Amino acid sequence: HNVKLTKGARAGEVQYQILLVQSGRHDKVVQGVLQLVLSGTQGDKPVSHNLTASGAQAGLKVNFKYYQRLEGVFSIPAQIQAQTLQVQFVATGGKTPALSQSVSLPN
Repeated sequence: HNVKLTKGARAGEVQYQILLVQSGRHDKVVQGVLQLVLSGTQGDKPVSHNLTASGAQAGLKVNFKYYQRLEGVFSIPAQIQAQTLQVQFVATGGKTPALSQSVSLPN
């Protein structure tokens, strides 16, 4: 539903706030993983980098009926000139993202 990015306290850190909302009927629980994928360039080549937020494994676990708020911090690798963050939701048992949203990184 909403992705907000702000500069972190240290250089190369970005704070995120993500709000997930189930639309329509709320008779099912939404479960899965939220993946954060950083896109940019390394040298002159385009790159994608899967991020792990502080304290997280590969992806953020999602489990809600009405809505879920996720907050955290991630660091941008020094060798990457990052431009966008893509947030992808993969439902439990799924292999491809059911939802995806790209957000520009703060300057």
